[in-house]
Amino acid sequence: MSKRIFFSGVTIIIIIFVLSIMTLNRKNICNDNYNFSKHFELSETNSNNNSFPLMSLDKKTNPKRNMDSSVSLNQLDEFQNKKNLLKITSSEELGKISKYGELPDCLKNTLITGELTVDENGNLIISQDIQSVFEYFLSAQSEESLETIVSRIEEYIDLTLPHKASLEALEILYSYLSYKKSLERVDPDNYKEASRNEMVNVLKDAIQKRYDSRRKYLKPEIIEAFFSKDEQYDEFTISRMELENNPEISYKEKQQILKQMEELLPEDIKERRSKFEQEQVMNTKIEEIKEQGEDNKKIYDLRATVYGHDAAKRLMDYDIKQNEFNKRFNEYLAFKKKIKNSSKLDDEKKQMEIEYFEKDNFNDIEIRKIKIMERLHSEKKNNA
Repeated sequence: MSKRIFFSGVTIIIIIFVLSIMTLNRKNICNDNYNFSKHFELSETNSNNNSFPLMSLDKKTNPKRNMDSSVSLNQLDEFQNKKNLLKITSSEELGKISKYGELPDCLKNTLITGELTVDENGNLIISQDIQSVFEYFLSAQSEESLETIVSRIEEYIDLTLPHKASLEALEILYSYLSYKKSLERVDPDNYKEASRNEMVNVLKDAIQKRYDSRRKYLKPEIIEAFFSKDEQYDEFTISRMELENNPEISYKEKQQILKQMEELLPEDIKERRSKFEQEQVMNTKIEEIKEQGEDNKKIYDLRATVYGHDAAKRLMDYDIKQNEFNKRFNEYLAFKKKIKNSSKLDDEKKQMEIEYFEKDNFNDIEIRKIKIMERLHSEKKNNA
């Protein structure tokens, strides 16, 4: 029997999961229950439309751009280009000056991935860094509402870019959010019993819908910058799965063909695949350690091997905080269930008791977080 994951029963599920993380450029530590579907659909939206109009959000979040109409565009550009732009590289730097306060706990003590840059004419330089910046903030959806996150991104854009480039960045942001919102949820757990042929068709369909949606909402140069490598890897994944399912090719021949296919991949994708395989081994071992009785030292050592000591320490600190928070969250669910089942209280008093409990046990940010977690908990329970 081959030692390769290539022929394991969970190969297809793993491949889909790989695809889901290919668009992220940082390790997401904002949610210990982070799941595949979040990469395909924003976990929270505040609009029933499939678009984010530039001017409506612009007026709300950036009053400087609503100057008197008698001011010419050239005058406005000159005014904006003379403002003191900032180079903000870390969550701490942004938290000190942001009108939205410090960033969520999961982003504290982190560097902002990506950088927004302009050319000599003040135009935004289109690169994958833009997507990295967006995803950096979006990764905190377990702790902040999408509305707050979008406002933070808008603020970051305004602080770091001149007027012309900031408008370009905002247009890309709203198009990107519309694209993310349009994507359907795909849960690998629903396909654990599916045959390989069924999974190939599911994956092909998901990739095609994603491909079409990008071209519906995003300009060609944005697709090229954000997704060209992902789409190249999508093609590799489909070819690999079709190869795996071909009964007319021997196992030895399949290995040879696969090796040739892998050699054609760009170096950075090869590195990401290697990193992903390391992470899979690490996560499997961590789960085994937790099942045997959590050993923080062993978990730390495993993470340090893959991510380095700084990231391992940050993950360990987050685990401790998250475990404590999860305990309070479970107590909250139990209390809420008890109150809702009480026959001695009317609906108004039940709601008051729940709100009192929330305020006594959680701060404002945590209350927003438990609302999101409660919704996800309910969805998971309904889908079980």
